[in-house]
Amino acid sequence: AGQDETPELRWDLLPDGADMLTMDGTQSTLVDADKVTGDLHLRSFEPGDRMQLAGMGGRKKLSDLYREHGIPADRRASMWVVEDGEGIVWTVGVTTCGRCRITSGTRRVLRLILTPPSQGSRSR
Repeated sequence: AGQDETPELRWDLLPDGADMLTMDGTQSTLVDADKVTGDLHLRSFEPGDRMQLAGMGGRKKLSDLYREHGIPADRRASMWVVEDGEGIVWTVGVTTCGRCRITSGTRRVLRLILTPPSQGSRSR
C-alpha cells in the first residue's frame, strides 16, 4: 500500500460572504482560521491517531471513525490527515476537528484543498 506521490495541500482565506455551500467535502473543507495554531502539515494516517470531534470532550481514534464511515482497514493506510500545532485538523474525506469547526463566532474562514498528484502535476 505504498504512496508513491503525495497530493498537494493548499489553503486560502475566504473573503467575507463567500459561498461555502459549493465545497466538495471529499477533497476540501472549511475551518475557523483563528483556531488553527502553528503550521499546517499533510501526512498519511498512522495507527493510534486521535482527533477531537465536535461535541466530544476527549479524542476519538481515527481507526474507529474510519470504521464508522465504512472505510475498510486495507484502505486506511492511504488516508491523509492535516495537522497543526495542536493535533489533527482534518481527516481528508471524512471530517474536521471540533476545535476548528465553523461556528457563528467565526470571523475568518480557511479553506483547505487537497489536489491529487495527477491534477497537481498538470499545472507545471
